[in-house]
Amino acid sequence: MPSRELTVTDRYLNMPVKAGAPRCRMCIKIDGEVVRAFHVELAGDGIDFWTFIDVSAWQGQSAVITLEADPVSPDEDQEGAIHDDALDALELSEEIKDAAEIYQEALRPQFHFTTRRGWHNDPNGMVFYEGEYHLFYQHQPFSVSSFTDKSWGHAVSRDLLHWEERPIALYADQEGQKWSGSGVVDWRNVSGLQQGEEPPLLLFYTGTGRSVHNPKPDDFVQSIAYSNDRGRTWETYAGNPIIPNITPGNRDPLVQWHEPTQRWVMALFVGQPESWLKDGNQVATQFFTSVDLKEWRYESTVDEFFDCPALLSLPLDGDASDLCWVMYRADMKYKLGRFDGRVFTPETDFLIGQRGECAYAPQVFNNAPDNRRIQIAWGRTKAPGMSFSQIMNFPCDLSMITTEEGPRMRWTPVKEIENLYQSSTSCRDEVLTADADPIELARGQHFDLQTVIAVGVAHEVEITVCGVSLICDVTGKQLTSEGHSAPLSLRDGKLHLRLLLDRISLEIFAEDGLVYMSLAVIPDAENDLITIRAIGGAATVETFECHELKSIWPKS
Repeated sequence: MPSRELTVTDRYLNMPVKAGAPRCRMCIKIDGEVVRAFHVELAGDGIDFWTFIDVSAWQGQSAVITLEADPVSPDEDQEGAIHDDALDALELSEEIKDAAEIYQEALRPQFHFTTRRGWHNDPNGMVFYEGEYHLFYQHQPFSVSSFTDKSWGHAVSRDLLHWEERPIALYADQEGQKWSGSGVVDWRNVSGLQQGEEPPLLLFYTGTGRSVHNPKPDDFVQSIAYSNDRGRTWETYAGNPIIPNITPGNRDPLVQWHEPTQRWVMALFVGQPESWLKDGNQVATQFFTSVDLKEWRYESTVDEFFDCPALLSLPLDGDASDLCWVMYRADMKYKLGRFDGRVFTPETDFLIGQRGECAYAPQVFNNAPDNRRIQIAWGRTKAPGMSFSQIMNFPCDLSMITTEEGPRMRWTPVKEIENLYQSSTSCRDEVLTADADPIELARGQHFDLQTVIAVGVAHEVEITVCGVSLICDVTGKQLTSEGHSAPLSLRDGKLHLRLLLDRISLEIFAEDGLVYMSLAVIPDAENDLITIRAIGGAATVETFECHELKSIWPKS
């Protein structure tokens, strides 16, 4: 087993990575104790990118680094692939190696959050405190693959646009991987975890039992981490777990305050007999309540809700005295109903929240200002050849409005996006002659496009953005793009459409946000045309605005 001893003289330990290289188990020991253990696809020949780990906590100390074949799912050829000199390529430095290349990559989204290096998925622990939006996320910082050992990455923003990536908040350790969960502000210090003048921030997460650090059998439990310095550093609660294992795989605690009952409420995915999405298991969510955030009492179960269940109330048509309760699961299917602080009683069948492929496990910021319900979902995209993988979809304000079918959820990109507007193109009352050549409306590669089209007697209206086609089937009242479709009402004979296009995603908002479709696409980088045409009859572009968006990332 290769090993290397070095003195920690700088903040970062940089590691060369090759996507698809054999998975290795790397351990960092200080005074004989394993302080970090993780999987990495360590490059031999042909480096794809450099990743890093912050080792400043052990400044001046001697570290022993070891490397061995993956103990979780060993590969027949993997043992021989680890060379004795494999650790020689590791480098200590005060700066992240190749830092100037971060955010400058060809497929790096320009106005969606992405992590600096590695893989991320579910948003976690979303909470607002003292002017800062805290976004945590499932993170594998040492690979662009989604294999084991998820930690909690952490980023902070003051405007929901520009994000500063912070050190990893929660690493996989003896408690296992740190799977998804939520965050709250303990305003009254009911947990007793406050130290100092400010209330503590609490994170609730699932500890999986098994990790590279601790390869024992899985025993999923629910636990707490807390911060007394506005989220800069985190400690795990000495009394963990707060909820022991119920069924194998139970996970994703979502905690929030319920004002009418003066209780904290937790929604937790607990399937029977196991909490895995496979035949023979019944998926369900259990509700628990607490007065101190540490002791929890079971209250009820609601069936059919799995991964990352969420519960929230939304004022109907903006009326704060008329709240609608909505519960949704990771695929964004939701039910409307009643919630009394203990039991959610559905009053509808499942309604479809998103029609695409690129939005999963959404979460809403706790404690957001002005009672806003701001949602971010994991954007399941592809970025081949890049040093990062996956995105966060653009933040949206959630609302509930009355429709002919009853109350329905609506998604609206947060108004802060207007601060990214730079060059703009607009037109009004542009007549589209039937079956004529497409009309060029604008050019751009990452933009916010808003239009209202009177479909007239057209059979179809086609909009093409950077080579990606969207077709409105007027007769069938359907909107289709990239193999995904959504129903339209075309009220008053008009298509209301908004598009957010970035380098690896397209988010579509139709019917003023009642229809939300998020797609994983890679637009043609050589084609910046935005065109429109009418097929089978004439139509009219009543209004059109396209705002090219500034990059949220610092320039190198």
